[in-house]
Amino acid sequence: MTRAERQLRQTTAPSRAQPAGDAAWQRISPIAPGRSPWYIRLILAAQRRKYGQPLAPTLAWARLPRAFLALTLLYRAFDRRGARLAPGLRALVQVRVSQVNGCAFCIDLNSAAAVARDVDSAKLMALAEFSGAPNFDARERAALAYAEAMTESGRGVDDALFARLRREFDEDEIVELTGLVAFQNLTSKFNAALGVPAQGFCVVPGVSHGAYPAPSPASTRRIAMTSKYTFGKTVELTHAEALAQVTEALAKEGFGVLTEIDVAATLKKKLGKDMPPYRILGACNPQFAHQALEAEPQIGALLPCNVVVRVDASGKTIVEAMDPEAVMNLVGRADIGAIAAEVRARLERVVAAL
Repeated sequence: MTRAERQLRQTTAPSRAQPAGDAAWQRISPIAPGRSPWYIRLILAAQRRKYGQPLAPTLAWARLPRAFLALTLLYRAFDRRGARLAPGLRALVQVRVSQVNGCAFCIDLNSAAAVARDVDSAKLMALAEFSGAPNFDARERAALAYAEAMTESGRGVDDALFARLRREFDEDEIVELTGLVAFQNLTSKFNAALGVPAQGFCVVPGVSHGAYPAPSPASTRRIAMTSKYTFGKTVELTHAEALAQVTEALAKEGFGVLTEIDVAATLKKKLGKDMPPYRILGACNPQFAHQALEAEPQIGALLPCNVVVRVDASGKTIVEAMDPEAVMNLVGRADIGAIAAEVRARLERVVAAL
């Protein structure tokens, strides 16, 4: 995946990286390599040998050289031949943490690492829905669930999840996994906050650098599209039951309901018109809303994510959610695309839970 989560849902392939100097830094200017201490220049030289250019975050971290040197040595401790965790599993965990944090650079680089480590492309394509995807084993699911719990704001690791982790990993492996997730959170949050862009280390064939990622193919979607901009399904529930269950499912995925509009009651009051029950829930996940607004303040005009609970003319209850990918395509930014992909995955789980 070059810059956003949905590019992992297609076949990936290594790419010749784009020069760091061409990156459109949005919040801080990269420091000139010549102004860096000798050990930072050595790190930059090693990056040029491996990637053909410096990694963009290094040019920011060079403003705090000793911290970056320590950070580099810390990562070497995780990414070593004698590591307890398999290279492929490490790459999957790092991509997933990067996705949750909306770090375009980290998704790009870690996806390229996953490809180089022969990670099954089907796993990369299904990574956002690993919990229900058949091609992940119990060990991978436990590690990814643990990584998500550590990463997502307001969650945390409960005893049940840790017990599940213990069934798959010994204590040395758990400590290594915990350290890796913490490291990836540090770097991906750093890069996302500073607007560090992807450098094109991994591309999807047919999608040019800088292009907004194409929506995932219908074959990989968990919930059917009901229009060009919504997905949903008919549920065997009353309207009131569906409202309650949708609200509960949204909360489990980190969404609060900011607004609830009773369309039927409003039209009856204003126009005297009758219609079947129709509610619009304005759902907001604070973590992702904050990331999107920090990146693009005008994006508030497209928020929140609306979820509709309605009854059709035949009396069936239907739940439909706005497709964030379809709507955020208007923005045309890779970092926003990564956020939209994550929000879509969560809304799909909400609808699937009904």
